[in-house]
Amino acid sequence: LLVDEVAFVPTNLWEEMTDSLFPSQDALAQKQKILISTPNGMNHWYHLVTGARNGLNGYRFFTSDWKQVPRYNRDGTLKNVDDFKDEIIKKNGKQFFAQNYALEFLGSSSTLINSEALKNLVPMDDSLVLYNTLFDGLRIFEEPKASSSYVLGVDPKKEGIDKLAIQVIDVTNLPFKQVASYNGDMSYLNAPARIFDLGTYYNNALIVVENNIDNSIVDTLFYQYEYEGEIFKEENKNILGFRTTVKTKKILLSLLKKLIEENKLEINDKKSIDEFFVFVEQKNGSFSAEDGYHDDLIMALMISLAPFINIKHFEDFKGFIDFVEKKRIESEEEAEEFAKFFSGVSFNTGITDDDISMLEKDVLSFNY
Repeated sequence: LLVDEVAFVPTNLWEEMTDSLFPSQDALAQKQKILISTPNGMNHWYHLVTGARNGLNGYRFFTSDWKQVPRYNRDGTLKNVDDFKDEIIKKNGKQFFAQNYALEFLGSSSTLINSEALKNLVPMDDSLVLYNTLFDGLRIFEEPKASSSYVLGVDPKKEGIDKLAIQVIDVTNLPFKQVASYNGDMSYLNAPARIFDLGTYYNNALIVVENNIDNSIVDTLFYQYEYEGEIFKEENKNILGFRTTVKTKKILLSLLKKLIEENKLEINDKKSIDEFFVFVEQKNGSFSAEDGYHDDLIMALMISLAPFINIKHFEDFKGFIDFVEKKRIESEEEAEEFAKFFSGVSFNTGITDDDISMLEKDVLSFNY
């Protein structure tokens, strides 16, 4: 099976083709796949080539050097390679030459994160990831540390578009660190309990929930579960949570871009990294996933940065981090005082086991 120009097949179509065609070929006793292409941004071809270079996907990697291809002047004499390079660059630009002749993978100019930063995003080795610790689908990259402060961002499920996504970020020091991640088809009924468990697990993390669709998740956390940590509320707003607008999305995505490109945010999750490769600028200037893909994990990362929306410089993060830590300590001290208060209190009601047995046999009725 020979497939040429692999990089120029739309990624979603490539995945559909490989899912249906490759398994059939793999069933044959004798088979061989040959995939050929020049780069076309950092898409599925980039991942295939990277995997082959590192011996991770079963493919063997071969390449050709543009300097080894003879080219001739009009008079038939051999053209100098540097002269040829200058001609191509003059005619088509440096990026065209780098991608089509030097075979360099250049991130699309429309991706939120630049190509060099994308190349540096390396997921945690899967053998080190803890799966399903608190609930199915949860991926933990680092367990909570007693002295650390965390922010938990939630992007609720949008019917028919994205899945519910949760990101947990350690904001104790720069660089920040992604310590847990989730995306799945969790219902609005189950989400508050799972978020409560995860927030509690990570030292009563500050929870930020987008409230664009409705407020049921964040209200349930506050009123029904009485979450002991902080729940984010926008200044001068009467409702809990964070509302994403065109303006706030632009600001927070710029902050996310700055953090990642300047190595101030460590991303460990492969699924989150994969989304960044297809998270591109649209015609209206906004950023979202390419057709056929999701960006729910990126949105949850963005939402986790909502408390920092007014921060202009990295140095200013320290002030907010101190605030989060202060709130966490106050919460722990309140819990300790509560425990001390009741530790010496006796609740002897005088009711015996026989009384309880009699009550269980009685039929209770209420007259209004």
